[in-house]
Amino acid sequence: MSERFLKFRQRGTAYVLREGPSGTEVLVMLHVDRPEDGVQVPGGGARPGETPGETAMREAAEETGVRDLVFGEVLGSKLMKVDWVAYDYQVNTYSWMTTTDPRDGWEHTVPHTGDGDDGLRMR
Repeated sequence: MSERFLKFRQRGTAYVLREGPSGTEVLVMLHVDRPEDGVQVPGGGARPGETPGETAMREAAEETGVRDLVFGEVLGSKLMKVDWVAYDYQVNTYSWMTTTDPRDGWEHTVPHTGDGDDGLRMR
C-alpha cells in the first residue's frame, strides 16, 4: 500500500433527526456570516483517540448547541481526495443521532475549542 494513503484526516458528520408534526426532520444549519457556504449538517475533524461516532456527537453539540443527542449508528465511510487540508486524503464517516429539542430555529455561536470554527455563528 502506498504510504500516502496512511496519512489522512478523519472526519465525523452528523445527521441529527427528530420527529416533527409531519414526520422525521433533519437538522441543517447555515453560517450566519458566510451564507455562500450553503446549507450544512454538523461535522468536523476527529481529535486523537476519538471514534467517528464520538466525533459526530461532539461536533453536533458544538455546532448546534443541542445537548440531548442520542447516538444511533454509523451509516458508512468514504475516502476522499482533498486539497484543502494538511493531508491528501480524508475519511468522512457519516452517523445518525436523534434529539427531542423542540426549537424550530435558533442562532448559536460555536464555542472556543481550537478546532477552527471558534466563534462561528450558526442558524
